[in-house]
Amino acid sequence: QVQVLSDGTINLPRLGTVEVWGLTLDEARQRITAGYSQFLRRPLVYLDLVEQRPVRVTVTGQVGRPGVFTLPVNSPGSISSDGELGSGGGWPTMVDVIQRAGGVAAMGDLSRLELLRPSHQRGASSKRYVFDYLTVLKQGGFAPNPLIYDGDSIRLYKNDGVNNADLITTAASNFAPDTIKVNVVGEVARPGLQQVPSNAPLSQAIF
Repeated sequence: QVQVLSDGTINLPRLGTVEVWGLTLDEARQRITAGYSQFLRRPLVYLDLVEQRPVRVTVTGQVGRPGVFTLPVNSPGSISSDGELGSGGGWPTMVDVIQRAGGVAAMGDLSRLELLRPSHQRGASSKRYVFDYLTVLKQGGFAPNPLIYDGDSIRLYKNDGVNNADLITTAASNFAPDTIKVNVVGEVARPGLQQVPSNAPLSQAIF
Protein backbone atom coordinates (compact mmCIF):
# COMPACT_ATOMS: atom_id res chain seq x y z
CA GLN A 1 0.00 0.00 0.00
CA VAL A 2 1.21 3.49 -0.86
CA GLN A 3 -0.11 6.93 -0.05
CA VAL A 4 -0.49 9.76 -2.54
CA LEU A 5 1.59 12.61 -1.14
CA SER A 6 0.57 16.25 -1.11
CA ASP A 7 2.53 16.93 -4.31
CA GLY A 8 0.55 14.26 -6.19
CA THR A 9 3.26 11.59 -6.25
CA ILE A 10 3.72 8.07 -4.90
CA ASN A 11 6.91 6.16 -4.08
CA LEU A 12 7.28 2.61 -5.42
CA PRO A 13 10.10 0.05 -5.11
CA ARG A 14 12.68 0.33 -7.91
CA LEU A 15 10.66 3.04 -9.68
CA GLY A 16 10.99 5.66 -6.98
CA THR A 17 8.79 8.74 -7.36
CA VAL A 18 5.86 8.44 -9.79
CA GLU A 19 3.52 11.36 -10.44
CA VAL A 20 -0.16 10.37 -10.41
CA TRP A 21 -1.74 13.78 -9.87
CA GLY A 22 -4.81 14.25 -12.07
CA LEU A 23 -4.76 10.67 -13.38
CA THR A 24 -7.57 8.16 -13.31
CA LEU A 25 -6.89 4.75 -11.78
CA ASP A 26 -6.48 3.24 -15.25
CA GLU A 27 -4.10 6.00 -16.37
CA ALA A 28 -2.04 5.56 -13.21
CA ARG A 29 -1.94 1.79 -13.77
CA GLN A 30 -0.66 2.29 -17.30
CA ARG A 31 2.05 4.69 -16.11
CA ILE A 32 3.21 2.28 -13.38
CA THR A 33 3.14 -0.63 -15.83
CA ALA A 34 5.28 1.33 -18.30
CA GLY A 35 7.76 2.09 -15.51
CA TYR A 36 8.11 -1.52 -14.41
CA SER A 37 8.49 -2.63 -18.04
CA GLN A 38 12.05 -1.34 -17.80
CA PHE A 39 12.86 -3.98 -15.17
CA LEU A 40 10.36 -6.81 -15.70
CA ARG A 41 9.06 -8.81 -18.62
CA ARG A 42 5.33 -8.25 -19.23
CA PRO A 43 4.53 -6.86 -15.75
CA LEU A 44 0.92 -7.09 -14.58
CA VAL A 45 -0.17 -4.19 -12.39
CA TYR A 46 -3.47 -4.06 -10.51
CA LEU A 47 -4.44 -0.80 -8.87
CA ASP A 48 -7.21 -0.26 -6.32
CA LEU A 49 -8.17 2.80 -4.30
CA VAL A 50 -8.13 1.80 -0.64
CA GLU A 51 -9.42 5.05 0.84
CA GLN A 52 -10.54 8.41 -0.51
CA ARG A 53 -9.44 11.63 1.12
CA PRO A 54 -12.18 14.05 2.27
CA VAL A 55 -13.49 16.65 -0.16
CA ARG A 56 -12.58 20.25 0.65
CA VAL A 57 -14.90 22.94 -0.70
CA THR A 58 -15.17 26.70 -0.18
CA VAL A 59 -18.63 28.29 0.17
CA THR A 60 -18.98 32.09 0.06
CA GLY A 61 -21.70 34.68 -0.39
CA GLN A 62 -25.28 34.61 0.85
CA VAL A 63 -25.26 31.48 3.01
CA GLY A 64 -25.74 31.02 6.72
CA ARG A 65 -22.14 30.03 7.53
CA PRO A 66 -19.68 30.77 4.71
CA GLY A 67 -16.26 29.19 4.97
CA VAL A 68 -14.15 26.17 4.04
CA PHE A 69 -15.72 22.76 4.67
CA THR A 70 -14.15 19.31 4.77
CA LEU A 71 -16.73 16.74 3.73
CA PRO A 72 -16.46 12.96 4.15
CA VAL A 73 -16.88 10.75 1.11
CA ASN A 74 -18.67 7.53 1.98
CA SER A 75 -18.58 4.24 0.19
CA PRO A 76 -21.95 2.98 -1.14
CA GLY A 77 -24.28 1.93 1.62
CA SER A 78 -22.31 3.48 4.48
CA ILE A 79 -23.61 6.07 6.89
CA SER A 80 -21.76 9.24 7.80
CA SER A 81 -20.83 9.71 11.44
CA ASP A 82 -23.06 12.77 11.85
CA GLY A 83 -26.02 11.22 10.04
CA GLU A 84 -26.27 14.17 7.65
CA LEU A 85 -24.09 14.67 4.61
CA GLY A 86 -23.71 11.56 2.53
CA SER A 87 -26.14 9.48 4.54
CA GLY A 88 -26.82 6.26 2.68
CA GLY A 89 -23.53 6.48 0.83
CA GLY A 90 -22.38 8.40 -2.21
CA TRP A 91 -20.57 11.59 -3.12
CA PRO A 92 -21.52 15.05 -1.74
CA THR A 93 -23.56 17.24 -4.09
CA MET A 94 -23.92 21.01 -4.36
CA VAL A 95 -27.23 21.01 -2.46
CA ASP A 96 -25.61 18.97 0.33
CA VAL A 97 -22.82 21.54 0.63
CA ILE A 98 -25.20 24.53 0.73
CA GLN A 99 -27.21 22.86 3.47
CA ARG A 100 -23.99 22.17 5.41
CA ALA A 101 -23.13 25.87 5.07
CA GLY A 102 -26.33 26.87 6.90
CA GLY A 103 -28.62 27.16 3.88
CA VAL A 104 -29.39 30.14 1.69
CA ALA A 105 -29.55 33.49 3.51
CA ALA A 106 -32.59 35.75 3.20
CA MET A 107 -31.03 37.84 0.41
CA GLY A 108 -29.52 34.91 -1.50
CA ASP A 109 -30.22 34.76 -5.24
CA LEU A 110 -30.93 31.17 -6.28
CA SER A 111 -30.92 32.26 -9.92
CA ARG A 112 -27.15 32.89 -9.73
CA LEU A 113 -25.45 29.98 -8.02
CA GLU A 114 -21.85 29.79 -9.20
CA LEU A 115 -19.53 26.79 -9.13
CA LEU A 116 -15.79 27.23 -9.78
CA ARG A 117 -13.87 24.05 -10.50
CA PRO A 118 -10.06 23.91 -10.78
CA SER A 119 -8.67 22.11 -13.80
CA HIS A 120 -7.21 18.62 -13.46
CA GLN A 121 -4.27 19.73 -15.59
CA ARG A 122 -1.52 21.80 -14.05
CA GLY A 123 -1.55 25.45 -15.12
CA ALA A 124 -4.96 25.27 -16.83
CA SER A 125 -7.66 27.78 -15.91
CA SER A 126 -10.63 26.95 -13.72
CA LYS A 127 -14.06 26.19 -15.15
CA ARG A 128 -17.09 28.29 -14.18
CA TYR A 129 -20.66 27.02 -14.06
CA VAL A 130 -23.79 29.05 -13.20
CA PHE A 131 -27.03 27.39 -12.11
CA ASP A 132 -30.54 28.87 -11.98
CA TYR A 133 -32.53 26.99 -9.36
CA LEU A 134 -35.08 29.76 -8.82
CA THR A 135 -36.63 29.34 -12.26
CA VAL A 136 -36.85 25.59 -11.73
CA LEU A 137 -38.56 26.04 -8.35
CA LYS A 138 -41.09 28.49 -9.83
CA GLN A 139 -41.77 26.89 -13.20
CA GLY A 140 -40.69 23.29 -12.78
CA GLY A 141 -38.21 21.35 -14.86
CA PHE A 142 -34.90 19.64 -14.33
CA ALA A 143 -32.73 20.86 -11.44
CA PRO A 144 -29.08 19.82 -11.85
CA ASN A 145 -27.36 18.83 -8.64
CA PRO A 146 -23.69 18.36 -9.59
CA LEU A 147 -21.26 16.31 -7.56
CA ILE A 148 -18.70 18.34 -5.60
CA TYR A 149 -15.03 17.56 -6.10
CA ASP A 150 -12.00 18.44 -4.03
CA GLY A 151 -11.01 22.09 -4.48
CA ASP A 152 -14.40 23.31 -5.75
CA SER A 153 -15.68 26.75 -4.78
CA ILE A 154 -19.37 27.69 -4.52
CA ARG A 155 -20.61 31.28 -4.44
CA LEU A 156 -24.19 32.46 -3.91
CA TYR A 157 -24.76 36.05 -5.02
CA LYS A 158 -26.97 38.66 -3.38
CA ASN A 159 -30.42 39.30 -4.82
CA ASP A 160 -30.26 42.97 -5.82
CA GLY A 161 -33.86 43.23 -7.01
CA VAL A 162 -35.74 41.90 -3.99
CA ASN A 163 -39.01 40.24 -4.95
CA ASN A 164 -41.38 38.95 -2.27
CA ALA A 165 -42.49 36.03 -4.42
CA ASP A 166 -38.87 34.97 -4.95
CA LEU A 167 -38.15 35.28 -1.23
CA ILE A 168 -41.13 33.07 -0.36
CA THR A 169 -40.13 30.50 -3.00
CA THR A 170 -36.58 30.36 -1.66
CA ALA A 171 -37.72 30.13 1.98
CA ALA A 172 -40.04 27.22 1.18
CA SER A 173 -37.32 25.20 -0.58
CA ASN A 174 -34.77 22.82 0.94
CA PHE A 175 -32.06 25.37 0.09
CA ALA A 176 -33.21 27.47 3.05
CA PRO A 177 -32.36 26.61 6.67
CA ASP A 178 -35.04 24.79 8.65
CA THR A 179 -35.39 27.69 11.09
CA ILE A 180 -34.50 31.38 11.24
CA LYS A 181 -34.06 33.79 14.12
CA VAL A 182 -36.02 37.05 14.36
CA ASN A 183 -35.87 39.76 17.00
CA VAL A 184 -39.27 40.65 18.47
CA VAL A 185 -39.56 43.87 20.50
CA GLY A 186 -42.40 45.91 21.99
CA GLU A 187 -45.55 44.96 23.87
CA VAL A 188 -45.35 41.17 23.60
CA ALA A 189 -45.23 38.49 26.27
CA ARG A 190 -41.77 37.20 25.28
CA PRO A 191 -39.69 39.91 23.61
CA GLY A 192 -36.27 39.04 22.25
CA LEU A 193 -34.76 36.64 19.77
CA GLN A 194 -37.24 34.02 18.59
CA GLN A 195 -36.58 30.95 16.44
CA VAL A 196 -39.27 30.14 13.88
CA PRO A 197 -39.51 28.03 10.70
CA SER A 198 -38.12 29.68 7.57
CA ASN A 199 -41.49 30.15 5.88
CA ALA A 200 -43.46 31.03 9.03
CA PRO A 201 -46.00 33.89 9.09
CA LEU A 202 -45.48 37.01 11.20
CA SER A 203 -48.02 35.84 13.78
CA GLN A 204 -45.93 32.79 14.64
CA ALA A 205 -43.00 34.97 15.72
CA ILE A 206 -45.29 37.05 17.95
CA PHE A 207 -47.08 34.12 19.60
